[in-house]
Amino acid sequence: MAAGKDTSGVRIELAPKVSVRGTVVDTDGKPIAGMQVYVSAPGVWSSSGDDEDKRNVTDEQGRYEVSNAPSGKVQVNVYPRSWGSDEFSWTSMPVMLSSDASMTELAPIKVARRRVKEGDKSGELGIKVKEPEPGADPLTRQLVVAYVRPGSPPPRRGCRSATRSPASTGRT
Repeated sequence: MAAGKDTSGVRIELAPKVSVRGTVVDTDGKPIAGMQVYVSAPGVWSSSGDDEDKRNVTDEQGRYEVSNAPSGKVQVNVYPRSWGSDEFSWTSMPVMLSSDASMTELAPIKVARRRVKEGDKSGELGIKVKEPEPGADPLTRQLVVAYVRPGSPPPRRGCRSATRSPASTGRT
């Protein structure tokens, strides 16, 4: 919209905010305390508003609650409070949050332990993954192998270009 432009007939509809809760666990299903959980629109890194009570930080049972989260297609981001010194990595997953429910309980979110210490060089897998098309739905994203370096571990395991797999956003 621009100043002086006729906006009659334009309808602006605001989506209601919702609350989200759940647990964060390791790959063995054990709860992880001290992880931050944020919910934002896809492609936006935000803190889902103020959380003075720190309910968005997982407790000893791995439980969290995020208030004032956007509804619709969102991204749930989980990461350690201290990036460099934590034993766990981070993850991000797309979720569809209905505006019909004021509280949504999510399935447990799994986070892997770091395999590479902060500052150490990580390994190279020998593949490159195709970037998603602009505007692609993150809920249906698949990882497509675009390039496999000859002699690397993937071709020895049968991985070739155009191999598809469901998106996994856990980071190590």
